[in-house]
Amino acid sequence: ISLDSVSEVCELIQEQILNALKGSLPDAYYVAMFGDSSVDVVGDWVPILQENTGGVPSSPSKGTCSNMVTGLHIEVIYANVGSLQNPQPKILGVKYNYADGKILKYQCLGSYCQEDSGSLIQKFEITSSVTFIDASRQPEAVIAERPTWESKLPNDFLYPFTGTFSSTARTVPNLISLLLLSVISCVVNSVT
Repeated sequence: ISLDSVSEVCELIQEQILNALKGSLPDAYYVAMFGDSSVDVVGDWVPILQENTGGVPSSPSKGTCSNMVTGLHIEVIYANVGSLQNPQPKILGVKYNYADGKILKYQCLGSYCQEDSGSLIQKFEITSSVTFIDASRQPEAVIAERPTWESKLPNDFLYPFTGTFSSTARTVPNLISLLLLSVISCVVNSVT
């Protein structure tokens, strides 16, 4: 690109810059939640949110291109999920934030302004950065409730101390029953 042809190829330059910023897959629209997500499982993929790149590149004067996006900031939001001992990061969302448009100007210094300067290379800096944002909640320990004690006795619990045993009717001497119940109550109270 020479000083004279810069104005004609601003859109081509912008396209090349965006391809360099996005990498080898410029048309990627989804990203996997986990590292081993299957391509066949649609629910394991989240869309990449992309804001508009800004205005259309234009050339207000000879040798300049305005509204040129030269930076991309990628935000990856993730959360640790699973067990407390071995949590796995899960991607919740990805967003591409493009830098504000800049003016790229063909530098007319020294050899760049000579007649054969069409084959010379001028470098423009482009930047790309990534931020990982942890959206995990602090884990909460869950403590089970204390178990309730049910003191139900089987129907034949006092059988040896009773005179007769029958599943339908039984007789229990009052004094022996009270004595056994008080012993059981003391044992239960000392255990709890």
